[in-house]
Amino acid sequence: MITLNGRPFKSIEDSGFRKVADPLFKAINFIPNAEMIRENLIARAIYIRQLISNEIKDNFFCLKIDSATRHDRNILGINVQYIKNSKIVIRTLAITEIDSSKSVDLKNIVLNVLERYNLKTEKIFSITTDNGANMLKTVTLLKYMECDVEINNQFLIDNESIEKDHDDVVVEEEEEEDDEYEEEEENGSENSVEDDDYNDVLNIVNDDLNIIDYIIGGTNILSGMRCAAHTLQLSILDVLKNNCILKILSKARSIVKILRRPNMQTSLKNLKTKKPPIDCFTRWGSTFNMIEGLLQCQHFCELMAPQNKLIFMNNESWSKLKDLYRALEPAKIACTKLQSEVLTPGDTIAIWKKCILNTKKINNNLSNKIVECMEHRQILLFDSDCFLSALLLDTRYNVLLTNFEIIRAKTHLVNLWKLIENDNFTSTSQVSTLSESFHSDYLELELRQYEKNNTREVLNENQALEDEIEKFLQKPRDKQNESIMDVWDKYKMKYPKLYILSVIVLALPTTQVTVERLFSSVKFILSDQRARLNKNILDDLMVVRQYHLFNKK
Repeated sequence: MITLNGRPFKSIEDSGFRKVADPLFKAINFIPNAEMIRENLIARAIYIRQLISNEIKDNFFCLKIDSATRHDRNILGINVQYIKNSKIVIRTLAITEIDSSKSVDLKNIVLNVLERYNLKTEKIFSITTDNGANMLKTVTLLKYMECDVEINNQFLIDNESIEKDHDDVVVEEEEEEDDEYEEEEENGSENSVEDDDYNDVLNIVNDDLNIIDYIIGGTNILSGMRCAAHTLQLSILDVLKNNCILKILSKARSIVKILRRPNMQTSLKNLKTKKPPIDCFTRWGSTFNMIEGLLQCQHFCELMAPQNKLIFMNNESWSKLKDLYRALEPAKIACTKLQSEVLTPGDTIAIWKKCILNTKKINNNLSNKIVECMEHRQILLFDSDCFLSALLLDTRYNVLLTNFEIIRAKTHLVNLWKLIENDNFTSTSQVSTLSESFHSDYLELELRQYEKNNTREVLNENQALEDEIEKFLQKPRDKQNESIMDVWDKYKMKYPKLYILSVIVLALPTTQVTVERLFSSVKFILSDQRARLNKNILDDLMVVRQYHLFNKK
């Protein structure tokens, strides 16, 4: 009642509820109160955190982070994702109230959350964020925080206003149609720069980070992944910023507002026509729904235009509106598919590529512009070592990789394998140390040190892995409709090393929609009546609530 249904703690003491529940409580000799429920929630949250900690243990894992604002409270959401028993598992680690959105502060919050779960930062395989500059920089700070190289203004973007990149854009979610689309509260800064300026800066930063990797040996496996759903939103908004489109949308929006007036409702109902929804500026999906609804009302508008000139639109404008609808339709379908919580990298690139191909077929000015924007933004979206390594292990789509991308992916997998092997050696050494304390065989200790320093075995292991990758790449492509998890269940004996790696890399989340849904739950829990809810209790509530919701799926 408190966690899943969002009722206040004191609702357990409401007179109406107690009239119904007291006979039951007395029968079992148990009379609950608000404080008792609160203490039980805290204990339950501690128990669930321990379950999650034990479930992950020393394994590699992926993170998804995002921030939002509710009742003037800035909140950071952190989800963890990994594979267990051939299934992708998602857990909520924290909903934390933040005082600052600066990257250094966000990094410290992430570290504190990981410490709470006894999770090691070196076990983070990837972090998925939106395209906000502060989030991208947070990932970089986490990646290089243990380096001896000082990361200063020469290597990183200090101006965190650079590409907030429509940071107030909300990742679309399928919703039931309401009378009004509620506009989300803005997240982050309003400052921004032109995309071309940002990309120039970003290219310089990426070059400098490559220099850092070269200096420190590139031993950290952590990579950043941009949210594919958010990137698609930005691609479409790039197109909708066109002045001609803004003009036609403004006209459409004004007509829709008139059609939604009470005096129009009877006439619309007589023609069995639904009133069109009004859109929210930051949700292009709602703009698509508005266009679709208005096009269904075209006949009504043409009939009523002589009596009400405000709903008149000429044939050319109707034609432009239809062109816009057709151009946006493939992206709308792709956006819906990207809402799946368990998308693998292969699934994501398939959705993205199909969207581009289907949009190209429309072949009008708007569709060509959408394709251009998507192809421009996909360069940064898919330019990630973790994504390339995951795509390499997806036998349905790895044919899409270029030779250079295959080399990058192989290098990343070899580096990951080195870390796994090093963990295995460390675990063996820790076990051996227990017996060595009894025998004090100093020669054996010295021989083991030589063994640790000898690279021949490591080189042989790396070569064996590379040979396995080469054999793997020669196999025929699997069908698109097959589940990659089922595919790897078949291959685990034939490619044992790659199977171990697949359990890590295929857990890579390519969107952060589960964090967006987490914020929807926060909106439900942190209602107007509970706006002053203690931040620690809010965190406990969300951890317990999301754990049970994810387990139901």
